[in-house]
Amino acid sequence: MLRCVALLATPREQVRSQYRVFATLAERQVVQAQRPHDGAQVE
Repeated sequence: MLRCVALLATPREQVRSQYRVFATLAERQVVQAQRPHDGAQVE
């Protein structure tokens, strides 16, 4: 946990971009899980 927090706290573009991509993928998975019937609609 501490390593993860420290990693996210580091002001590096690579870390920020990777976390941003991971957050985006996680958010998409959550949306798809909440709306399985809207799978045909792609943003």
